[in-house]
Amino acid sequence: MKPRLIILIVVLVVVAVVAGVKMTSQPEETDEVIEAQNLAPTVEGQPGIKKPLDQIPLPGNEPPEKPSFDVDVKVDLAEGKHRLRFYITEEHGYFVETLRMNLYYLEDEAEQDEAMFVTELFINRYLRANDTLEYYTELTPVEMNMIGGDMGTDDNWLAQIIYHHAAREQDPDPSWEGYKTDQGD
Repeated sequence: MKPRLIILIVVLVVVAVVAGVKMTSQPEETDEVIEAQNLAPTVEGQPGIKKPLDQIPLPGNEPPEKPSFDVDVKVDLAEGKHRLRFYITEEHGYFVETLRMNLYYLEDEAEQDEAMFVTELFINRYLRANDTLEYYTELTPVEMNMIGGDMGTDDNWLAQIIYHHAAREQDPDPSWEGYKTDQGD
């Protein structure tokens, strides 16, 4: 046999083996998983894929003043994790959905203008009127290396909301489809 034919046969055998392994290693979907997927809002008809809140129309009009946010950051090292917990409030008491937040690390004794950008977070959640949105993230090894491997204390962290999608003076009616999105951790 010619070397090209042997290489082609070997490549076809490898592709067939990989495809076979991939098809047999798919996890089974239980009735509970299928039910949970069917309850979640969908994107372009695909069950189980959550629709971003900014794609779900929010009834009502924008409030007269722009939302203004306060973000309290807490370091959470429980269970050996490198978590940051965020407690987000809106100063006017507005309902706000879909937030983007910049996260900064401030070394001890440094001034605020010396804060180091760590990451940007997209928060596909809503903040109810006159409430606090609790959210957390776990830092990746790359982010931990950026800050020298030590999370520091609450005072070392700053967070700033840089974008919000829609806001209303009051919570939407209970029939609003956006309430079907997950609000848990």
